[in-house]
Amino acid sequence: MLIEKNIQSITESYVDKNYFNTVDLLFKKNDKVFVSTTYENGLWATFKANQNPLFDIASLTKIITTTGTLRLITEKKLHLNTPLRDILPLQENLKKIENITVKELLTHSSGLRAWFPFYSLETRDFIEALSAGIDLFHHSDKNYVYSDLNFMLLGEIIQSASNMNLSDFVKEKIAKPLHCESLSYGPINPKKRAVPTELGNLTEKGMVQERHLSFEGWRPFGQPIQGEVNDGNAYYFFNGIAGHAGLFGNVHDMERILNLYLKGGHLKGERFIDYNLVRLSLSHLAGNRGLGWHSGEPFPTGFGHTGFTGTSIWLDRNYGLTGVILTNRLNVDSPKNINDYRMDIHQEILKNAINEGDKDV
Repeated sequence: MLIEKNIQSITESYVDKNYFNTVDLLFKKNDKVFVSTTYENGLWATFKANQNPLFDIASLTKIITTTGTLRLITEKKLHLNTPLRDILPLQENLKKIENITVKELLTHSSGLRAWFPFYSLETRDFIEALSAGIDLFHHSDKNYVYSDLNFMLLGEIIQSASNMNLSDFVKEKIAKPLHCESLSYGPINPKKRAVPTELGNLTEKGMVQERHLSFEGWRPFGQPIQGEVNDGNAYYFFNGIAGHAGLFGNVHDMERILNLYLKGGHLKGERFIDYNLVRLSLSHLAGNRGLGWHSGEPFPTGFGHTGFTGTSIWLDRNYGLTGVILTNRLNVDSPKNINDYRMDIHQEILKNAINEGDKDV
């Protein structure tokens, strides 16, 4: 189809400018494939289902954590207004965060700071780390600040509410029922073709130095990270399994997650997530934030989420569109922001989806 050729042409222009060297794309309209194509090793290919390369999906893990949280709320094991004090064993000196609710974590309106390298502390216990005397709050006048800490806490909440460790919960309560056959925490078997990411944690090393902190346990620099989570807190502190990052998956896994929300929370005719929770997820509750999801750049319409390694998912329920872009933008000499690429692809897809109207694609 012409649309696929246009998408490939746009992609090649960014490959030529060294934005990434591997990309997998899957776009559907009303359950029908619009674009499905993979650029790998200098060639375009189309794989059979679940034979696509695996990517470190980075912060798309947050949408899986969101899905797990909403599932537990649907099962009445949690509530949006559940405060941290009712679900986590907070120490006395954590009273400052005890009234933060599940909803505030999901919408990034908790007041918690955006990021902290917990692996720079001596402890490897998260609740103890939160008590370590660091300033947990941001000092912005915005009503929301995108924060990894919110979803680290949601990972802990899921484990407490489900009485399962996070890896098992994702496998048994999300991946299996949704048939996300490749979705899992690492490390990934090399035979499964996990796409390499950064050449060591150079980005985070700089972030640690900027904060005048220290850490000596870095993985080798100059050597691509492959089959292990790129995110420093997930790898060094949480042993690869966290609510904010750590999952690996392919385009089909991500599309199945999108499809759940496209269908209003239904799975095989049954209610997997309460419809009102889906509606709130894809609405503006705090700035451009819903429950886990957000609107705005790089999404021309609807809602989506991006990941630091070069991943993104997009959902427009009005047009029946789902879209997945997985790249390895960190696996280059000088990583670049790829939001222009994402927006170019999304706008091309949207233009063609509108022009197609209700015709079969």
